[in-house]
Amino acid sequence: MIGTRKTAGLVLSGCALLLWTAAGCSDGDDDPTAPSTESGRIQIEMTDAPFPYSMVESADVTIDAVEVHHSEELEGSAWITVDESLRALNLLDLQNGTTVLLADVPLPVGAINQIRLHVVDSSITLTDGRTFDLEIPSGDQSGIKIFPDRDIEISSDFTTRVLLDFDVSQSFLPIPASPRQVENIQSFHFRPTIHVATLGETGSLSGRVYSTLGTMIESDDLPLPGATVLVYSDSQLVASTASDDDGTFLVMGLAPGTYRVEITVLDFFGMNGDVTVESDANTEIGEVRLDPILP
Repeated sequence: MIGTRKTAGLVLSGCALLLWTAAGCSDGDDDPTAPSTESGRIQIEMTDAPFPYSMVESADVTIDAVEVHHSEELEGSAWITVDESLRALNLLDLQNGTTVLLADVPLPVGAINQIRLHVVDSSITLTDGRTFDLEIPSGDQSGIKIFPDRDIEISSDFTTRVLLDFDVSQSFLPIPASPRQVENIQSFHFRPTIHVATLGETGSLSGRVYSTLGTMIESDDLPLPGATVLVYSDSQLVASTASDDDGTFLVMGLAPGTYRVEITVLDFFGMNGDVTVESDANTEIGEVRLDPILP
């Protein structure tokens, strides 16, 4: 257990792209991608994951297409474009369960083994007003390739929801690393990192972070926004998010199992502990109280 007190609050947090594959019957007349046999449906939403949030005003990406790779070729290609809308998104707006729908189209019954997100522009704006336009890596200019651990099944008369976690903390790398003040930041390296999980088969964990203000009196505690929450499976970082203005956080799309959770804030002593996550359920960590590093 990480905290000293328990709370019943449940608030979502993290950076995520939510993809739904909802299966059902379709006559195939209204959609050129739908075959004459049974088909499903796909919906895609986006939300966020963390970073030196206190120094960043916005972390922006512009997306102009979303594609999925289907197990069956349709009209000579296994790639299906599920959305071609131009969308400018501030990933920092997509926290604590906030998502944006990117696509909602029928798909044939079968399996998806790859998703491609076409990002045409990326920038980051700091709290001091500076904006850095970031270069899209050459390997991702045809689309950020996202591979699930196993195929995403689209079944008839069944809805599958898939979460793509656009991890801000791993995608926008400040130069130099670990700046202590906003004026120390000289640039950013954009390395898009997106995790994928199937909701219903995965769970979540939530909690609330407080500052003790350096006292032992719990009534003095204040919510601590911008705390970085890192989730590890063994030594591998699998998810991250940041606490909201009221100190709450939630990490979505975690496969069942035991994770190491680390919670840190600049100029505070961090905390860590093991947490067990179950499928289709939320694990409440409780209230986490961090002590400031006093001079």
